[in-house]
Amino acid sequence: MSSRFYWYLPTEVFFGVSALDVLSEKAAGLGRKALLVTGRSFAAKSGLRTRIEERLKAAGVAWAVFDGAIPDPEIGTVAAGAEVCRRENCNFVIGAGGGSAMDVAKGIAAAAPDPARPIEELFGYEQLRVRPLPVAAVPTTSGSGSEVTRYAVIVDPAARTKKTISSASINPRLALVQPELTLTLPADLTAETGLDAFCHAVEGSLAAARTPVSLALAREAVRLITRHLPELVRRPDDLAGREGMSLAALTAGMVINQTGTIIGHGMGYPLTINYGIQHGLASVMAMPAILDELIVTDEYGPVIREVTGWTEPGRQLRDFCGRLGRPASLKAAGIGRSDLPKLAAEAVVGCQRAMQNMGRNFTEADFLRFYESVYD
Repeated sequence: MSSRFYWYLPTEVFFGVSALDVLSEKAAGLGRKALLVTGRSFAAKSGLRTRIEERLKAAGVAWAVFDGAIPDPEIGTVAAGAEVCRRENCNFVIGAGGGSAMDVAKGIAAAAPDPARPIEELFGYEQLRVRPLPVAAVPTTSGSGSEVTRYAVIVDPAARTKKTISSASINPRLALVQPELTLTLPADLTAETGLDAFCHAVEGSLAAARTPVSLALAREAVRLITRHLPELVRRPDDLAGREGMSLAALTAGMVINQTGTIIGHGMGYPLTINYGIQHGLASVMAMPAILDELIVTDEYGPVIREVTGWTEPGRQLRDFCGRLGRPASLKAAGIGRSDLPKLAAEAVVGCQRAMQNMGRNFTEADFLRFYESVYD
């Protein structure tokens, strides 16, 4: 870690009670017509869609709706949303929902102004050639931190992995974080999205681009998660816990916006694509093995102890997952041992960006060893 660093966060963040009301004041500054991107049912059934539409109306801003965002969205999802955006002549995008809805919104913002270019060409670091549309984000989970990140993570079915559009220009201009919007999240998704935020904080602290600021934010995110998440799983209606986890997700998102993630996330991609394991849970599954390997090194050991407060991180992380009622091994998650070599081969593909973020290479044999270590 160098004491000389660069920090950039172009997002206006409004956090707390009535944060959504800010949309009435800010929407007109983003554009004349919004594309509201949501999942298929939650925003409508919960009343969130109506609440957003009322605030757009108050701002004198027109809107259209794309409710096709799905968990682990694919290239086709973004393409369909971009087509709606162009057809409706929308000039900014609002993502309202979990990380997938916000990622779809950012993907649409990147793809809609450049219809001649395949979405596949947008993947990677700063590959956009046309200025994307402005984005506003309204998170309804406390995990992804997508409301403050430069990433749109999309499944490429042909490559059988997740890929990322990474550009500071798709950072949301506006993030409206109202913890009350997460109150209806069930206990299992509360736990799994919270584990995603935990991985962001810890993985970001182990990336080569970590800074004193990102480490301070990572420590605070882990403190909030370990304090609030177990109790919140037991009492999902605890608003104080919801506030704590929304702040943790936001803070951890600020970390990875600067640092990116490491191989925990990349090793989780094959688990989601092959087994449908929820993203946050998939990301944490291999982390005990990764942390146990890294904590004995001079480079990573002090950072792991500083950020987590743990001296036996593999065991302690498994124990933490157990307290949340989440499986702490691949076997418990329903994965067959015979599939581990295939997962390891796919992890090589999924971890390319992660290894660049670490400045360290791992082989297929390394990934197989990690998977085997967390199998039982």
